[in-house]
Amino acid sequence: MRILRILSAGILITSLPVMVNAQTAGATPHYLVYKTKNDYSKYVAVELSQDEKTLTYYPAPTDIKAITRLAPLKLHKDYWLSRTGVSGNTAYLGMTMESYAKLKKVPDEARLLKMVKYKHAVTEIYDCGKRGEMTEKQINELIDKDQLKDKCKKLK
Repeated sequence: MRILRILSAGILITSLPVMVNAQTAGATPHYLVYKTKNDYSKYVAVELSQDEKTLTYYPAPTDIKAITRLAPLKLHKDYWLSRTGVSGNTAYLGMTMESYAKLKKVPDEARLLKMVKYKHAVTEIYDCGKRGEMTEKQINELIDKDQLKDKCKKLK
C-alpha cells in the first residue's frame, strides 16, 4: 500500500512505503538519501504504479513553480537528499522542471506516460531518520565513510 503525495500550502508531502510514512500524518519528515543512474535533478519526477501502466503521482505545472526551491540537494559521491520524496517507483519525464512549469495546464495521464523518459532511475534509497536528528554534514560523512547502510535504513 502506498500513500500518494499531496500538495498542501505549497509543500509537497512525500509518498513512501507505509513503514515510514508517519511523516504524512504530521510527524517530522525524514531525511531520504538516494542515488540515481544519472543526474535527474532538473527533470520532473513522477511516480509510476508497480506495473508501470499508470501514474500514482505527477505534479501540476503550478506545483513545480512552488517546489523548485525544494529541488534535491547534491550530496557527496553522487547521492542526493530528497526534499520532496522519492521511491523505488520514481521516474523522470524527459522535460526539465523549468520547461514543465511554463505549461498552461497539466497534460493528461496518457501524454505524461509517453513523456516518461527515465524509468528505474533510482538505484538506492536510505531513510536516515527524522530531520533534525543529524545534519547534512553528518550525512555526507556517512557517505564518505561508506556507512549509509550501517547507520540508515535501506529502503531500496
